Amino acid sequence: MPPTSAILTNAAVVQPGIPQHGTFWCIPASIENMLHCVGCTNLSQEDLVEAFIRTQMSGGSVQASRQTVLEHFRSRPLPGAHFGSFTSIVERKLAGSLPSRELSHEGNLTTADYLLKIKTHIANDEPVLISARSGGNLCHITVVFGYNGDVINTYDPGQDLMLDLHVSNYTFEQDMLILKTTPDAGANP
Repeated sequence: MPPTSAILTNAAVVQPGIPQHGTFWCIPASIENMLHCVGCTNLSQEDLVEAFIRTQMSGGSVQASRQTVLEHFRSRPLPGAHFGSFTSIVERKLAGSLPSRELSHEGNLTTADYLLKIKTHIANDEPVLISARSGGNLCHITVVFGYNGDVINTYDPGQDLMLDLHVSNYTFEQDMLILKTTPDAGANP
């Protein structure tokens, strides 16, 4: 069982977080914030959105400039965007940059399992992105940086706010992305 409360080691360093730079950019903005939690600052949400548009949507055939692509999608949804589509982009762009970390996409969790996984990963100093509904019908991605009992401490890049909400305020979407510590991270070379 995880402890009754925990916070990411570098949580204070990344507060306040990096807000979303596009209306529907909660996944790439949350990934950028997650990476900042472990000191990785060389992959922005703009990098992620551009790569998503160029590879996931068009098979690499978009010939427009970076600025044109980003401006076009600043206020438009990213069709088909999900954790899996961005995971492969992050892994490709950061190959070798995070030797002791790996992204893990977990889904099909019950609410009880979801909360236990959040607590376990945060207690292990592993940043978590959650997919949840909080006070509305829209699914939204936020960064979990701590918890205290059943209160989850998150950063919402869409609102540019730190939030401390009881789990009863969330409807979890059975989907999360974790920046796990790899098994060999503590091994001596």
